[in-house]
Amino acid sequence: QELVNFKAQLERWLLISMAQYSKALKAGSANIKVAFRLIALWLAHWEEPHVNEKFDEEIRDEFPWGKLLPLSYQLTSWISVRDKSAFQRTLKSIVRVLCRRHPHHCLWHIWALANGKRIPKRQRGASRYVADDDKVDAAEKLWNELRIEHGPLLEQMERLGEGYIELAKADFSSNSGRSDLRMERSLLGRIGELFLVPPLTLALPLQGFQDDSDAPHVMGFRGSIELVGGINVPKAIYCACSDGVERKQLVKGADDLRQDAVMENLFCISNELIASDSEASIRKLRIRNYRVVPLTPCAGVLQWVENTIPMSAYLVGRNGKEANSAHQRFRPTDWLSYDCRQRLRNAPSTMREVVYEEICSNFGPVLGNFFLERFHKASDWFDKRLSYTRSVAVSSILGYIVGLGDRHGANILLDLDTAEVVHIDLGIAFEQGKTLRTPELVPFRLTRDVVDGMGISGVEGVFRRCCEVSLRLLRENKGLLMTAMEVFLYDPLFKWLLSPIEALQLQENLGEETPINRFGWKALEVQDRSDDVMHLNSEAAKALLRIKDKLQVMRVEQKRILNSTFSLTSSISAFLPGL
Repeated sequence: QELVNFKAQLERWLLISMAQYSKALKAGSANIKVAFRLIALWLAHWEEPHVNEKFDEEIRDEFPWGKLLPLSYQLTSWISVRDKSAFQRTLKSIVRVLCRRHPHHCLWHIWALANGKRIPKRQRGASRYVADDDKVDAAEKLWNELRIEHGPLLEQMERLGEGYIELAKADFSSNSGRSDLRMERSLLGRIGELFLVPPLTLALPLQGFQDDSDAPHVMGFRGSIELVGGINVPKAIYCACSDGVERKQLVKGADDLRQDAVMENLFCISNELIASDSEASIRKLRIRNYRVVPLTPCAGVLQWVENTIPMSAYLVGRNGKEANSAHQRFRPTDWLSYDCRQRLRNAPSTMREVVYEEICSNFGPVLGNFFLERFHKASDWFDKRLSYTRSVAVSSILGYIVGLGDRHGANILLDLDTAEVVHIDLGIAFEQGKTLRTPELVPFRLTRDVVDGMGISGVEGVFRRCCEVSLRLLRENKGLLMTAMEVFLYDPLFKWLLSPIEALQLQENLGEETPINRFGWKALEVQDRSDDVMHLNSEAAKALLRIKDKLQVMRVEQKRILNSTFSLTSSISAFLPGL
C-alpha cells in the first residue's frame, strides 16, 4: 500500500511539474531550460497514459511552439508509423505543427529522414547505413500530408535537395587537379530562383523567425564547382541569395553528416546555456558553430566557415610545403615537421619516448606569433589572445564531455578576425577515437603550440578559470544535455562504432602504417560487408552512460577521484598534469 501511495504521489507531482513548466513557457519565459525540462519529463514517461493526456492538454491553447525548435531533431527521431499509441498521436501532432509554423527549421529534418533508404548499394550492408523502415515510412507519410498546406514550398525544397544529392554523388576523382568544373552542367546550376526556400546554410534563429518572409531566399548558383581536398572529394559551390550575399557551401557525398548536424545542434544549445549564465556570459564564452544539413544518410551540405585558416596550415604549411609556414619563419633552424614525423614513425617502440623528447628539443612552439602577425595594436593583440584562450577552454571541456576525437591541426580552424578556434569534421565522437589502432587517450587537444597561443601564463589564469566555468555550467545542466543527446538512442542511422574500414582509413590519412597502405582497399571492403549489423541502441546506451558519468559530481578518471562537491579546480587540475 505504501508503494502504491508513493507512485500516486510521484505521478501527481509529475503532472503538476509539467503544468507549471507549460505555464512558464506560455507566460513568455526566455529560459531555454524550461522547454527542455518539459520535453524531458514527457519523453521519460511516454508510456504512461495520464502523462500523454496531460501533455496533450497543455499544448492545445496558445502554446509558444518556437520554444521547442531546439529539440525539433530530437522529436522527429521518435516518429513511427506502426505505433498507434497516444504518445505517437501527440508526437505527430507536435511535429506537424512545428513543420507548419516553422518550415525552414523542421522540414529538412523530415526530408532527410524520409530519404533514409537512399544509400549506395555498395554500402547498404554496413551497420552505419542500416535504415529503419518504420521511421522512413512515417517521415514519407508526414511529408505527403504537409504537401496539402505547403505544396509549392515542398516542391522547391525537393528540387533543391535533389540538385545537392546529384552533385554529392558525382564522381570528379579524375578531375582532382581542376577547379573550373562549370556549375551550368549540374542540376543545381539550372535550378533558377527559389522564392520560398532560404539557403540551406543560413544561420537560423534558435526559436524561429518572427516572419518567414524575413529570411533571404535562393537566387541560384554561380561560378565553378571547386574540388576540395579530402577522402571523398567534397565540392565547394556558391549560392547567390536575395540579400545580395553569395554563400559558399560544401557539398559532401559518401559521408554521414548526421552526427555533425546533431553535434552542431548541441553547440547551439550550449551557447544558449552560456548566454543565460552570468559568470559565463561576462567572459563572453561561446563555442563557434556552423550549419550542417544532412539530406540522406550519406550526403549533405555544410556552411563554409569564412575567413579562417586550419591551425596546421598556419603552423607547418599546406600539402607538405613548409617554406612559408610559421615554424620556418620564426624558428628556421628547427627540424621540419615532416622530418619529425618520419623520425617518430621509424623509431622502435622502446625508443619512441626518447625520440619524442629529442623532437621537442628541436621543434619549438610558435602559435603565439599568430597574434603578433595579425593584430598590431596592443589592445587588439590582448583582446584576440583572450578570445582565443576562452574559445579553446570552452571547446576543450565540451569536447571532453562528448568524447570528441580526431582533433588534429587540420580539423581546428583559426578565425583570422576574432582568433577563436572553430572545430570541424565532428565524425569521431563519443570516444570512438579510443577504438583506433593507435587509441586517442587524451581528453582534448592541448599541445605545446595550443598552449603557446595563450601567452606567458599558459594554462593558468584565463584558460583554467574558463574551463572551470564551462564544466560547472555543463554539470548543472546535465539533464538538459542528456535530453539533447538521447536522440541517438532512437536514431537507427547514427553510427556508434567505427567500422574497420573507417578506423584504418582515418589513421592512413594521419600517416599511420596500416593494412590499407600495404594491401589496398578491396579485401577490407569485402570483410567489412560481411560483418554482422551492430546493436546500435545498446552501443548508444553505453556511450550516453559514459557522458552521464562525466557529468556526475563525483567520478573516477584514470585512478584519480574528481569531486566537484569540493572544488571544480581539482577536476580541471586532473586534466593538466605537469602543465
